[in-house]
Amino acid sequence: MRTLTAALVWVVLSLPEALTAQGARQGGISILAGPTSYDLVGTGNGFNAALRLDGEVLRFLVLETGASYFRYRPGPSTISYVMPEIGVQLQVPKGAVRPYLGGGLGGAAELKGPSRLLLTLHAAAGLRARISEGWGVRGDVRLRSVDPFSGSTLDFGFGIIRRVGR
Repeated sequence: MRTLTAALVWVVLSLPEALTAQGARQGGISILAGPTSYDLVGTGNGFNAALRLDGEVLRFLVLETGASYFRYRPGPSTISYVMPEIGVQLQVPKGAVRPYLGGGLGGAAELKGPSRLLLTLHAAAGLRARISEGWGVRGDVRLRSVDPFSGSTLDFGFGIIRRVGR
């Protein structure tokens, strides 16, 4: 676990300089975590953590990719999923605080279960706020349909952004 944490910290700190050197538009890498409400095999609350990469295609249009880790305990055992996603967001195009709305699709793979990838669809709303030239904070609410319309999660994520680009 320490190696994974160290690798994520290294990516957050070094990727922005590498992307800027390649002439990337405004974008960023975010690390988020927070509570999740779920309705899957049973209902309840769990924990989610996410790593997201975003880039502006136009000042008001953002493409985002990333993955979430979701863990919950429906009974005596713990179930964990990894959920890779891609999405598009419309954002307020200027200012230090940029609210956004978006949607996308992805998959959900249980870490200790059958090896199959369930389709997911999501809607997202949130905001990105710049606190310095290269850093910001982010809040995100994401409603996800798992194996469309047979289960759902509602994720609340809060975290940091390392900004890159012009």
